[in-house]
Amino acid sequence: MNMSFGVVLKSRLTGELRYYHSSFNKNLIFQRPVVISGRSDIDDFLRKFVSKDIEEIILNGRPNSEWVLELLSNLTIYVTKLGAYPLVGSPPELPNYIKGNPYIISMDRNHRTHKPFEDNLCFFRCLAYHVKSETVCFDRTPNALFRKYQAVVAGTDSTKSFKGVTFNDLGELERIFECNLFVYELKPQDGQTVPIAELLRRSPCRFESSMYLNYYDGHFSYITNMAHYSHTFRCTKCDRLFKRNKKLQCHIPRCKQNVSFKFPGGIYELPPSVFDRLESFGIPILNEDRYYLYRITYDIETYLDKENVLQSNGPKLQFIGQHKPLSISVCSNVPGYKEPQCFVSEGDPSNIVDNFITYCTEIGQSAFNLIKSTPAINNAICELEDKLKGNQDDEADNVDNNEEFVDGNVKSLLGSLLNHCHQIPVIGFNSGKNDIDVIKGLMYHSLEKLNDDDKLPTIKQIIKRNNDHMAISTKWFKFLDIKNYLAPGCSYAQFLKAYKCTEEEGFLPVRVDGLAR
Repeated sequence: MNMSFGVVLKSRLTGELRYYHSSFNKNLIFQRPVVISGRSDIDDFLRKFVSKDIEEIILNGRPNSEWVLELLSNLTIYVTKLGAYPLVGSPPELPNYIKGNPYIISMDRNHRTHKPFEDNLCFFRCLAYHVKSETVCFDRTPNALFRKYQAVVAGTDSTKSFKGVTFNDLGELERIFECNLFVYELKPQDGQTVPIAELLRRSPCRFESSMYLNYYDGHFSYITNMAHYSHTFRCTKCDRLFKRNKKLQCHIPRCKQNVSFKFPGGIYELPPSVFDRLESFGIPILNEDRYYLYRITYDIETYLDKENVLQSNGPKLQFIGQHKPLSISVCSNVPGYKEPQCFVSEGDPSNIVDNFITYCTEIGQSAFNLIKSTPAINNAICELEDKLKGNQDDEADNVDNNEEFVDGNVKSLLGSLLNHCHQIPVIGFNSGKNDIDVIKGLMYHSLEKLNDDDKLPTIKQIIKRNNDHMAISTKWFKFLDIKNYLAPGCSYAQFLKAYKCTEEEGFLPVRVDGLAR
């Protein structure tokens, strides 16, 4: 059983209303249908339903954050009727892992004539063997047990016309013969020679005697020894494995029906920031002094160069042009660099990228001096330098291992703090897929020219998601895409409107396919 709501969503911007009908394939209340076999299961189903956050489930399936829940219009309950597992006697041929198991009596052939049974009394043959009643003759005792069963249920079938018992009949059979019935199934695994046993039916254990059956393709076989029947048992709800059947029996009443994953490294925890490390070192920094106050914003316009076209490698691929940077606009909130600057291409894309990186480096150096001169940061740098200088002034013979360890921590912490002051955020809108992709090759060479320390790499870190450059970290810059920090589907116009900007998004009036235009 499962449920789904039909809902009406409302647009925050336009007030438009949309109806989304309930569906069996989307926005279901439960990820997996809940099996209902009795009144207790219904009560448990209702308790789970009450504990669910319906609004959160519905909003997770909306197109984007523009839409909010307006109305729950209807509820659809999906009920799937399960089959009853008809037991139709012996299958044509039992697999080798059942016939070869010494602790399973297959009950598929007459032990005297070795001919397969043609009736559907495999359950009663297992029961006859279990109660040790005339076990030498399989023909009479199963018939007697079958007639007792027919008398109780008022059946009129003969042994030849009987279709077999079902899983739903096992409860009544327990009551009639006063025997607990447990049903298992051996399932082979890919790449493994030994199958895994799964419990298909667990008895409520109302009687002293218990019978264990093996189920395969509409046929019951008798299990003589559960301790050696299988070396691996699996819970069908959570897929947990056990070496003994008793542990599986103890686990099933407490099973949470969810697969529990154990991670050897523990849960993920954010690494301590440079300010957390400073605080643990006895140099606290107030929260308002931890933020990087300055940033650079940029935008790149491109043109389609049809003259320098790349050669295709295949007969079906043809390049008609190549996007090259036309102009790069830069602005920042660093004092002295607040006026917008625009670099226009004169034909060589590398020159415009060099000018862009050089100008951003000037802004970054100015921001570094401003951040470094703030009282809180300046005091922290001075304290770390004093501690480092004090350790270096000590004689080498008097320095023990503990002081060497502290000295290394001070150097690492000072480097992390200066790196925080160095890296100014360079932010674009949807730049990870567009702007960076156009200039990434030229930008690397420009950054390499300005790298004054051969020991440090030109680019420290690149974070990508498919073709999206989410972050590029260098000594002076941290290129970021603001779209990764907004709601999905947010356009540039919506971004400007959310922050009440009077400027609007501009458009080029013509298609630029060359510098001549």
